[in-house]
Amino acid sequence: MFQIKIIDSRQYPDKSQQEKLRQHLEQDQIACILTQIKKILGPYSSVSPEDISVEIVDGDISHGTIEGETVKLPLLGHQASIDLAKEKARMLGVDNLPEPQCEKAILTITASKILHEAVHGLLESRPGTRFLTDLEMISGVSDEQAERATLLDEGIAHAVQGLYAKSMEPFGYLGPQISLNDELIVQQRKKLGKKLEPIIKEYFNNSQPLDDRFLSVANQYLIEVQKETASV
Repeated sequence: MFQIKIIDSRQYPDKSQQEKLRQHLEQDQIACILTQIKKILGPYSSVSPEDISVEIVDGDISHGTIEGETVKLPLLGHQASIDLAKEKARMLGVDNLPEPQCEKAILTITASKILHEAVHGLLESRPGTRFLTDLEMISGVSDEQAERATLLDEGIAHAVQGLYAKSMEPFGYLGPQISLNDELIVQQRKKLGKKLEPIIKEYFNNSQPLDDRFLSVANQYLIEVQKETASV
């Protein structure tokens, strides 16, 4: 199995932290998951999982982005990451959380975010792509600005992230969680992801490429989510 390439572009690169992240990606079998994602995306992906790379940049781990095939991952330095985890633990009533546990939590969250963004890198949902045109055909709804296709793309990424997310004391579930503080569009993405988890799991288990049946079910979920959040 291939290894995901990691580049540390921060002002003060940390080879030790970079290596620990590489090991954690292997432990969580992220490359294997991406290979399976590629299989189920079928005609909706022309990108190879081997082309996905990670670039660590300065910032905290709250947000990541995908640029082409490169996951741009903001990550604090080792000590700052540990301090952040300790502070989160204190907010949950746990003082002096051991450093190894703090580090494991940070790496687990980081790997999860890499998986989420990598799904975006594999799934092509821009205007003119087959994913968008097939969704238009199934739904009967024009999507010139790719708003619905993008929302479904996000929902699929959240579903994959949720399926492989872990729980860890004292932080609990480390997957996508809906917050009333989230923007409306973020709430829609996470709600859609939760609805999509069972059918994504089904296609994963059968190594079955996404098809018209999937798009039909996903379209119904899109309609439901937009109705559910219309009054939020």
